[in-house]
Amino acid sequence: MAEAAATADQEKRKELYAEAIKLITERAYWVPMHTVVMGYAYNKNLEFSPSVDELPRFFHARWK
Repeated sequence: MAEAAATADQEKRKELYAEAIKLITERAYWVPMHTVVMGYAYNKNLEFSPSVDELPRFFHARWK
């Protein structure tokens, strides 16, 4: 990567970056493919709305 960034020869850069991408692809043992679903508190008698930033603010929760 450093060598590719240091050269002005476009063909050499393509060759070096292609080699880097090949190594990265071969060594990527796992890649996250989904997000985590957060379950906080659910009950038909509980008034609770999760916030967008996923920080549960239970002090806003109320019982019906």
